[in-house]
Amino acid sequence: MSRRALTTALLLASCAHYQPAPIDPSAAAPSFYARRLDAPPLLAWLKEQGTAPVGARWSAGALAIVALYYRPELDALRARWRAARQGERSATTRPAPGVQTEVERAVSGTRDNAPWVVAVSAPLTLELGGKRGGRMALARARAAGAEQSLRAAAWQIALSVRLQLDAVVAAEQAVAQADRQAAAATALVDLVARRFAEGTLPATEPLRARGEAQTSLVTAANARRAASAARATLARMVGLPLAELRSLALDADGADGCAWADSLSADSLAEVGVRQRSEVGAALTSYAEAEAELRLQVAAQYPDLTIAPGFIWDQGMHRWTLGAGLPGILLQKNRGPIAEARERRTAAAADVAAAQSTVLGELESVREGCRVVDADVPALDSLSTSVGRARDATRAAYQRGETGQLEVAQAELAVVRAEGARLEAARRRRATAVALEAAAVVWRAVPSRRWPAP
Repeated sequence: MSRRALTTALLLASCAHYQPAPIDPSAAAPSFYARRLDAPPLLAWLKEQGTAPVGARWSAGALAIVALYYRPELDALRARWRAARQGERSATTRPAPGVQTEVERAVSGTRDNAPWVVAVSAPLTLELGGKRGGRMALARARAAGAEQSLRAAAWQIALSVRLQLDAVVAAEQAVAQADRQAAAATALVDLVARRFAEGTLPATEPLRARGEAQTSLVTAANARRAASAARATLARMVGLPLAELRSLALDADGADGCAWADSLSADSLAEVGVRQRSEVGAALTSYAEAEAELRLQVAAQYPDLTIAPGFIWDQGMHRWTLGAGLPGILLQKNRGPIAEARERRTAAAADVAAAQSTVLGELESVREGCRVVDADVPALDSLSTSVGRARDATRAAYQRGETGQLEVAQAELAVVRAEGARLEAARRRRATAVALEAAAVVWRAVPSRRWPAP
């Protein structure tokens, strides 16, 4: 093989080649329904991340890891992040040299000289003013923004799974509570009817008892529908078919109220939130992009220098040449784009301040709401205890023959209602505690968890 052929082959081998990657829409459904919680690759990945279900029960933390494994949104954001990283590589490249040729033929003159003139030059552009550095800064800012978006999306997926698992657990507790209340209200119907038949109750009491029983049955049916819908939503958030989660045993990660935040000063909690909240991170990366764009516009006011060494064969004469030029001289010094970029940077700085202010205000609001809800629980615990004692006293009176079954059933219904109020207060307390952790971007139930890098 000749040297020229070898050089051509090496150049062709170093070029990238297009590889088609068609998408088959018909493969989406089989792929989705093939997802399993017991899939060996998933179990191996869970083990690698140091998490696993406790026995047959799955916690919010374990299901959040499963969601990070299955949810396709993260794959798209990873691809965009990798593209942004490649943009950093592209930004470092300098203008490549080129080759220019000119061929002339003289149509007049002496016949002693050859009529051809051939000129070859290799123009090379030298960037001035720091344009390459500006491009690199902008590429780094965009890569940081893509990474920030990826990490924020991963946290939001994990948080949404945690919140929805809490909703499922609360909805199923509400079903059990509604069933108990329906049973207690239904038991009253016959007892009230007997008392009415004995003439000791007015005619409105049986109607009221039947109405309350019917209402409680409707409430229980609604609670079952809400629990079923909550399971379906959790399956969607995890990225699994509903069949995988329909009867799965779930455990809500612990959230012990807001006492942990009381051990931190307002400044310390604010520092944690501002440092970790994705809104602030996104505003900071946007500011970095605006800063880099201003740097590029300032650099653009300086023209680039083009040099072009060449060779001319002029009708038998050989000459070396060196050309130089300043293309794109900006007489206005790029003042308009520079001023525009400067204002965009000012706006980005204001966005950072706005994001920080919003986060600080939300932290204070959620922290105060959590404290208020914390104060409700002891009062309802006391009420539940008092109603329970009254029920026990009514039972004792029934055993002594001092009261009837109706009064015992009414006391039981009061206990069930008090327990429902206490459970609802506990649900609100947990919800506000989780909201405070979410606002501060912490997950205290699993402080040592090694989350997979997005």
